Amino acid sequence: MIQNFELTNVESKQTLEQKIIQCHDRKIISDLLFWYFSSSFEATSAAIISFRKDSYDYHEDYIYGEHLPLESIPISFWVWANQFGSCDGLVAISSNTIGWDYRQILSNDTFLFVLDSHTCNRSYLIIENIKIPSDILVERSKLNFLYIAASQWQCIRAERNASNDIRLRDMRAAKYLDEIKERDLFLDKMKLVQNISLNLSKHETLDELFKAAVEAVRDDMGFDRSVFMLLDYKQGSFSSTYGTNENGETVREHHKTYDLNQLEPSYIEALYSHSETLVVVDPAPLYTAGEVVGEGWNAMLILRGENYPVGWLALDNFIHREPITIYQQEMLKSFAALLSQIYIRKRREQAVRLLNISLVGFSRCETLSDVCQSAVSFAIKHLGVDRLGILLTNEDCTSLQGTWGTDQQGNTVDESYFYSENLDVVQEAIDKPETLIYTESAPIFHDMEVIGFGCKGIALIQTTDKKPFAFVVVDNFLTKKVLSTEEREIVNLFISTLSEVLQRTQATERLEKLNKELELKIKARTKQLETMNEQLELLSLQDPLTELGNRRQFEKKFNQILKTPNASNVAVLLIDIDFFGLYNTCYGHLQGDKALLMFARILNDAINALPGASFCRIGGEEFAVCLSGVNIDDLEKIACRIQHLLAVKKIEHNLSSVSEFLTVSIGCIVANKAVKSIDHIYHEADIQLYKAKEKRNSICCKTVN
Repeated sequence: MIQNFELTNVESKQTLEQKIIQCHDRKIISDLLFWYFSSSFEATSAAIISFRKDSYDYHEDYIYGEHLPLESIPISFWVWANQFGSCDGLVAISSNTIGWDYRQILSNDTFLFVLDSHTCNRSYLIIENIKIPSDILVERSKLNFLYIAASQWQCIRAERNASNDIRLRDMRAAKYLDEIKERDLFLDKMKLVQNISLNLSKHETLDELFKAAVEAVRDDMGFDRSVFMLLDYKQGSFSSTYGTNENGETVREHHKTYDLNQLEPSYIEALYSHSETLVVVDPAPLYTAGEVVGEGWNAMLILRGENYPVGWLALDNFIHREPITIYQQEMLKSFAALLSQIYIRKRREQAVRLLNISLVGFSRCETLSDVCQSAVSFAIKHLGVDRLGILLTNEDCTSLQGTWGTDQQGNTVDESYFYSENLDVVQEAIDKPETLIYTESAPIFHDMEVIGFGCKGIALIQTTDKKPFAFVVVDNFLTKKVLSTEEREIVNLFISTLSEVLQRTQATERLEKLNKELELKIKARTKQLETMNEQLELLSLQDPLTELGNRRQFEKKFNQILKTPNASNVAVLLIDIDFFGLYNTCYGHLQGDKALLMFARILNDAINALPGASFCRIGGEEFAVCLSGVNIDDLEKIACRIQHLLAVKKIEHNLSSVSEFLTVSIGCIVANKAVKSIDHIYHEADIQLYKAKEKRNSICCKTVN
């Protein structure tokens, strides 16, 4: 290690230090250092080298004179150099302890200085041919310009790291907001599916349903093309109904039949699995009317009945070639479940119309009670039965709850009062659900009391997932008429229709409830998003270290003061901690952060009690205070109080040239309300701060109009 040398031109040294302190560009710092060494000590070449400690990678950032032969420098040299820090000053290469004869590639008067001693990425300054008079030996403090350069170099790195951290934080916030937006969009899509299903359920015929489903998938749900396929298990084939052509238009594709074996194997496997709802093949050939028209993703959205698939919607992305998202897939699965129910119900309803178009009248009832009343009235009028009653049951089939029925005179009456846990009268139907159990000689009951003997029929209605739902009971108590086989089939068809209507009505009630719940969730999510936006707005106005306001908050407060009707003037204090870069160099950035926090609390003690005052950290070691309704004397007293409170804290600063403790320089401006923007007054305050910083630990104030 060599001794430090004394600069001969003190004024030139001070100018160099000032330029380095004000510099925020590493290239300019490099130029200043080499200019100084070359002009004052005849250095012939120099280089600034970045070195990654973890991988031992190094490269020249800046070169002056001849290139250094980096490839000839042994790795052990960098290991040896790693022990030094900026505070060690210039280190002679000749003092290396690794036994390396550097003179083969470097001059004898070559020195090393650590510009940045970061744990992972270090920066070294290597200078060749420095001519130092042998009789000049001075103290290390004379090399302040080198320490200042290192401090400024490290500050630039810290600022870049902080900028990267902010960018990463903003990226995470943006990604989180995008996720919230996508989830909210998914909730909207799920509500859309519910509304589409409600609209599809209103179509009178299956043909209308096929066409409307294809157009809803395309126009409302946003998919390129779809076709509604019907499956015929017995024939091993499938046929199309309505589809979408290559221009995105709805076309009629009736009577086109295809062999089931023509399907993609994964589709056939899904059809027979009894569990899969959606299968997406990507990439896949895209077809129109059985002809290949392109390549993209192709999907089968399976519609299932009670025991087997009844058809599917084929979808692809032929037109826009957009990928299918997970949210879209979940939306399709929900739509398939609803559409399957609608299709099965419509198919049965169409069969019921063969009896009489009036049969569907009760299917438009709004509640289960209304459906039961309409069904009872219709049955005793059109189906040839004397009496009919509908009893609801639970999933365990352990109770009976009356709805509507027929009294002993054949009138439709409200029997909601009826409740029983005696299921002996319906036990036969439990063993054979969805089938009318008809007996020509059996006891006939009314409110669990035997009122006669005759023909009686009982059927258990189940839900689509095979759970007990209701019992339908018919008898011939009044006319003693025996139902023919054909009439029994009609009654069975009626019961089947009634089952669909009851479940649809229940599903509609559930859909309405679900829509209300979805609306509440959407409102809650909207409120949550508004809260998050408010939190993000607060974070955007806050300095993450001190939790004071930032430059943006300062400008916002300034503009608020300008808009205040009764404010007579506006005042700004700009505060800069003296030699804070050297403080970080000496005590470390962690201690520097603690010092910034302590100064933030001092500002709070000095300013917070003032009406309408706002104070912020606007960058690095610079703070700002914004006030209104004060004169220049008041402002100077406030500045003095800040310096006094800081002096009381006695925060040690060994490298300060004005005090052994941490000090601040303050620039103050008082302006009248004619000021229209922050830029002018901020510029004036910055000029005053610059004047104060030339003296250090000073206050400079000015009034401007």
